[in-house]
Amino acid sequence: LSLFALLVYAHYRTKPSDLAYMLDSDSIRIYTLELNHKILAAALISEEGGFDEKLSSDVYQGVRRPQGHLLAQTLCFHAGIETAAQLNYARVMRIAVHPELQRQGLGSYLLRQIIDREQASGMAAIGSSFGATAELINFWTKLGLETVRMGFTKDHASGTHSAVMLKVLNKAGENVFFESRSKFRSYIKNWLLDPLSDVSLDVKRILENDYIDNGEELTDYEYRDIKSFAYTHRGYEACMSPLIKFVNKYDVLISDLDELHQLVIFLKIKERKLWPDVVKESGVPGKSQAVDYLRKAVKSLLETTNPI
Repeated sequence: LSLFALLVYAHYRTKPSDLAYMLDSDSIRIYTLELNHKILAAALISEEGGFDEKLSSDVYQGVRRPQGHLLAQTLCFHAGIETAAQLNYARVMRIAVHPELQRQGLGSYLLRQIIDREQASGMAAIGSSFGATAELINFWTKLGLETVRMGFTKDHASGTHSAVMLKVLNKAGENVFFESRSKFRSYIKNWLLDPLSDVSLDVKRILENDYIDNGEELTDYEYRDIKSFAYTHRGYEACMSPLIKFVNKYDVLISDLDELHQLVIFLKIKERKLWPDVVKESGVPGKSQAVDYLRKAVKSLLETTNPI
């Protein structure tokens, strides 16, 4: 009960039903830091992923969304890495330090021990998802984690965008980490102009410092994101940065599309209008139809250019 009380104090969303889940679930590991049989700090770790090839592919295409497995599904669907959900991840669900002992390094100490243990157990990577503030991003950065994803909508309760940070633990996780991290760093500039334009200024400064310029030529992973937008259910925002590069690269071919497809591309990608404005100015019934027109337009350009 002292463990549960500590977790409730640390996180307002911890509910009584969570206690049964923690005790019954085979995928949850509980770590504690104790002195004289008193709990000083505690953490909950969720083991996620390990999907078979078919399920991982379905998650990537947006046709399946198994309950839980936040890290695996984020890296697979949102970061656009088809094989990512086949790996095993350790996600830090909760980290709590006794209120009288906070800011003394106990949480960081416990997490470093956890990272070592999870690495020894064969996890491909360890990560955490939280409402992004500069303080929390800096905390996890000091532990060796790096940002690989930002949620595009604000949490209603906290008023923050969610961040996902990751640290690779073995060779199996290196490719997933490298691709997700590279995408994040090269896409963040465009995201800050659109779906992440309302992040706080201190978080924005951190994210801006993460940016790297990939140049004008499209990379292999950028082409994969373009194709995944055109042929699967992946969202526009996740793929917008390479889509902007692609449309600008083949700008001359847009005139070969029919008028409505041209208009939707112009409004959303060239003018970077918000979806309600795209719907209003194009005259389509709603956002889903506007997205469909954009998918078809990109698909037509892909088939015309026949890229790698």
